[in-house]
Formats: sequence, structure tokens, C-alpha cells
Amino acid sequence: MLKDIFIDLKKRNPEYSLDQLLYGTYHSMKTDLLFERVKEDILGYVSIHEMGYYLRAVDPKLRNYVQENIFSSDDPNLLNYQLLPAIEAIRRSFALNETFHLNLNPNMIFVIAAYHDIWNCVDHSIHEKIAAEKFMEDLEMKTFFSDEDRVVIQQAIQDHRTTMKNEPRSVYGKLISSANYSTTIQDAFIRNFLSEQEESLGMTLEQYLDYTIKQFKDRYYEKIPENMFFTDGIYKIFLKDMKGLLQREKEFKDLYCRINGITDQSKKVEEYLGDATSLKIYQKTLNKK
Repeated sequence: MLKDIFIDLKKRNPEYSLDQLLYGTYHSMKTDLLFERVKEDILGYVSIHEMGYYLRAVDPKLRNYVQENIFSSDDPNLLNYQLLPAIEAIRRSFALNETFHLNLNPNMIFVIAAYHDIWNCVDHSIHEKIAAEKFMEDLEMKTFFSDEDRVVIQQAIQDHRTTMKNEPRSVYGKLISSANYSTTIQDAFIRNFLSEQEESLGMTLEQYLDYTIKQFKDRYYEKIPENMFFTDGIYKIFLKDMKGLLQREKEFKDLYCRINGITDQSKKVEEYLGDATSLKIYQKTLNKK
């Protein structure tokens, strides 16, 4: 049934992006299930590997170089902190590029998203500057991009932080800025636990979960939603799902724990350091199909 709905929608709307087709299929179901749960089913029925679909136009040599030299590490903590945001930003950048018909250079989209947060764990306060410098110092990138394109990439990496008062200097900067937000409950929960757990040492998980709910309400429910330059239906669904989940606090806590591998809420936060499931997602996402 889902496959038939997807195919029919694609025939009637050939201009639709993959995300729009997924959203349209989901919307036609009239279900109370979270979009991200249904999305995986739809992709399975139509035999689409999402990351493979989006990266099909990226130079294979560039992909291999980034995976072997930028995404390579034997440190699980570095893999967690660096790769999960980078991979999600890559996927999201390509999705927005397709949905808004930006027709940007796929190699530039890929490298900007790959680099933008990769040194976040070194110094969060200036990680965009470090990433931009590392990119410009990488002489191998000269084999893939002109000097002019390298400057655009550098500026986009520098401009990606959405707390900046000034707009990004290019559409590439606006794209990575918009792609830098979570659009699934799973991604939001994992990234939150990875970024907050070391700041919450000494707390019990029960205390930490109460703190997390307040934090999420401040970010997603009570305050004005984050500024984005490209706001699509997928992000709007995510906000709706997150706001609904925040009204059901027990369900929120149980799902947060299940996603992050937390089995006992009476334990201390530090007993689950490094126990998040992002490495599994990393392995799944980078599989080539």
C-alpha cells in the first residue's frame, strides 16, 4: 500500500523531492505514528537507500577521501561527537537542496556539511573557525575545487552557526545553517545526550531527564522556533511531533532512554557515558548501496 501511494504521488508530481514524496505518502496515511517511524518503512518498500540517493552525484574520489581522512578515527567519542552531526547535516543539506530546487554543486554541499562541525569537540566556541582553517589547509581539496569555490566553502563553514547576527554570505552558508538542525526525534535525543552528559556528571538519570525536558521545552515549545533560511514540511512535522511528545513527559523520558541505551533511570549520568547508539547509526548511514 505505501509503495503504491508513493509511486502514484511521484507520477502525479514529478517535480517533488524525495522528502516531499515521503511527507506526502505519510500525510495520506492519516496516522498518529511519528513521521520518522513511517519514513523508514516507506523507504524500505520503495527500495531507496536515502544517503545513497542523495550522494549519487558526488565525486566518488571526494567521498572516499573524506571518509578515509576526515571521518577516520579509532576514538568512539570522536566518532560520536564528529560524525553524527556531520552525517545528518550531509543528508539534510541534500534534501533541502532538492526540495527548494537550489541546484547547488553537490561536491561543495558534501564538503561543507562534512567539515562544518567536525572539530566541535576541540573547542565548541570557535569550532567553525577551526573547521574553515582545516579545510583551507587541506591541499588535497585543491584537486577538487577552484580557488573561488574554496573561498565560498570556507565562508559557508564559518557562517553555519545560527546564533550569528549576520546572514551567511552565500546560499551555501544559508543551506548548511538550515541543515544544522535536527529533524527527527532520534537524532535530537542522541545529539542532546552526547553534548550534555559530560556537563551533567553527578546527576541521577531522573534528575537529568527532568532537566532535559525543561531544556527541550525552552528550545522547541515555549520560545520562538529557531531561525532557518529554508524551512520545509519535514522540519514542521518534527516540531509538531516534538511539541506533542513534550506534553507526554513519561513517554518522552522512556523514548529518550530507549534511544540512548539507558536501562536504569536511578543510575548516575556518568554510568552511561559513551553508551549512546550513534555509532550504529553511523555504520548504517555510511553503508553504500
